[in-house]
Amino acid sequence: MSKLTIENATPLTGGIVHVDKAHLCDPDVISNLKQALDERGVLVFPQLFATDEEQLAAARIFFIIIPSHPIKGWPVPYRLPGQGCSMLALR
Repeated sequence: MSKLTIENATPLTGGIVHVDKAHLCDPDVISNLKQALDERGVLVFPQLFATDEEQLAAARIFFIIIPSHPIKGWPVPYRLPGQGCSMLALR
């Protein structure tokens, strides 16, 4: 298997990504993933089994992570351990 393969999830949208997490942050893999995200709109990484820290590291490649800020009376946003994250914005 090559470092990265992406299958179409449907004819028009979505991609199913097969990549060893050891290669997830390789520059050529990142470039291909960014292109696939732009073309397919959503990417799924089945059975990657990434830790919270690995997911955050990968998210920082694609997104600007906007810290959460609790507002009195609003529900508390989901927080990763040791992190506050309520919104992701594409880079």
